[in-house]
Amino acid sequence: MVNESNEIWTVNEVAEYLRMNPMTIYRLAQQGRLPASKVLGCWRFKRQEIESWLKDQEFQPSKVLVIDDDPLIGDTIKNALAKKHTVVAVETGKEALEALERQKFNLIYLALSLPDIDGLSLYKRIIGLGRNIPVVVITASTDGDLLSRMVNQGVQFVLNKPFTIDEVQQMLSFIKV
Repeated sequence: MVNESNEIWTVNEVAEYLRMNPMTIYRLAQQGRLPASKVLGCWRFKRQEIESWLKDQEFQPSKVLVIDDDPLIGDTIKNALAKKHTVVAVETGKEALEALERQKFNLIYLALSLPDIDGLSLYKRIIGLGRNIPVVVITASTDGDLLSRMVNQGVQFVLNKPFTIDEVQQMLSFIKV
């Protein structure tokens, strides 16, 4: 039984408190993913730090930015993700850069064709901001040269138009946002 009056816990006490396998607790501590200290070769945990860590692990919806000049695309993605994620849809590169200045996003859906800037140039600007945000390029293009340039710039995810709500959701689970 976890000794709740004691501020310092062992691996087994943390495992019991979190209802996890002690080996999992040990590995998380070893990897630095769980706040712990080694005392004479044994992992020790401060109760307050474990409780704080646990609170940080609670589900927080991710924020998704959709950049496409077709409002229907933004609405489709918004409807597909709205139950579990906050979705912001914009129609221009300028609006996208403004949104990125104001908010943090976990994922971006980016159309290649925008009224004020081409998507590849905007992609380069987003990457230039120094944020490590996965970008899913939305395109109807089958141009092999364009796709090759996108890959050379670091694009890893492409969603071809037309797409289904299931494809939008599958992309999210693949990226693990």
